[in-house]
Amino acid sequence: MQAQTLNCPNCGAAISSDSPQCHYCESKLATIACPSCFAMMFIGSRYCPHCGAAPAEATAAPLSVLKCPRCKIDMTSITIGAEPMRECERCGGLWVEVVVGVVVDVCKGHGTWFDRDELREIVEFVRGGGLEVSRQREKTELEFQRGQLRAEQLAAATRADSLSRYYSEDDRVGGLSAAHGLLKFLIE
Repeated sequence: MQAQTLNCPNCGAAISSDSPQCHYCESKLATIACPSCFAMMFIGSRYCPHCGAAPAEATAAPLSVLKCPRCKIDMTSITIGAEPMRECERCGGLWVEVVVGVVVDVCKGHGTWFDRDELREIVEFVRGGGLEVSRQREKTELEFQRGQLRAEQLAAATRADSLSRYYSEDDRVGGLSAAHGLLKFLIE
């Protein structure tokens, strides 16, 4: 679903529903994360403009104060759906505690940082079957690389075998002896 265009309540400029602030007057826009896809939507919206889910009221979460890793300001502790998390009011990023095992910007032992709309994009990716497509692509790439490695190993073995056919052991010893003589002549 495409993001809809709305107007800033302060200056009337056209704004996107994913904007945390008006690009014209720079007013902060009151947004809340969708409990289904975690996309940002305006407070008071009936449905999420990204997935169509009904909004849920964000309540304060009993989490300690934490600074935003990007803006270095205190983040607000909220509960979206059943998940307690922290939201930066300046950049719209989300900090989710360790219990959500998504591989993005992870601070081992503390939690996960999602840039604005990153969690929504991950949820859409997984729901759309992207995880399975990605796994299949990785398997195909690994099989291709294994085939390349086998071909390179076979080519190297063939080259080594063909070189040993052209030069006998006597030829190698004679070549080393001639090189030794040349070096001795040049040094003296």
